[in-house]
Formats: sequence, structure tokens, C-alpha cells
Amino acid sequence: MGEVFSTTDHLGNSVYCTNKQWYGHIIKNHSIMTKNMDAVKETINTPDSVYKSEDSDNRKVFFKKTTNATYGTKFSTKVIVEYSQPDEGEVVTTFPTKAEKGGIGDVEYKK
Repeated sequence: MGEVFSTTDHLGNSVYCTNKQWYGHIIKNHSIMTKNMDAVKETINTPDSVYKSEDSDNRKVFFKKTTNATYGTKFSTKVIVEYSQPDEGEVVTTFPTKAEKGGIGDVEYKK
């Protein structure tokens, strides 16, 4: 499988991203994320907000504006994490967005 990175979310749960997901999906479809792995990890660690996913009960959607991103703070980093276990999740996708929208349900956390 091979992990590109692992980190913890704002609740202390383990979150990882596989090589396959990072290079085969995220970088392939969202090339702007190539140099933004630190922004992704920061979004998961210390999000501005976290929402339940409208698409899956096992997914959460994280948002954060960070100076670590190559696109600056005009955009938020959006990260979708799927939790196969209550205390372990995998990054599904990530990309910049202008607003906190798209497949989000109830807010779970607000900074």
C-alpha cells in the first residue's frame, strides 16, 4: 500500500494518505496540490471547520485557510477523509476551494 504521509486529526485520530491515492488521484486530478502536502496535513490537524459528508456516513470534510498553501489564503484547503474505523481515516481527495461547500452536511467542528 505505502503511505505518503500519516498524521492525526483534530480529535487525535490517525489519518493517512496512500501513494496510490496521492499520486494516482489527487496529483493526477488536482496538480495544484503537488507542493501542498503540508497544507493538507495542517488542514487535518487544525481545521477551521469540519463537516459531515452528504455522500457517506463514514466521511468528514475538513477546511482550512493556511499560509502553508502555494495558493495562499484566498482559497481554503478542502480535505475529504473516510474513516474505516472510528479512530482511523484515509484521505480520499483534497483541493483548494473558495468557499466551504460541496457535499457537506451538518457542521461537526468550527474553530
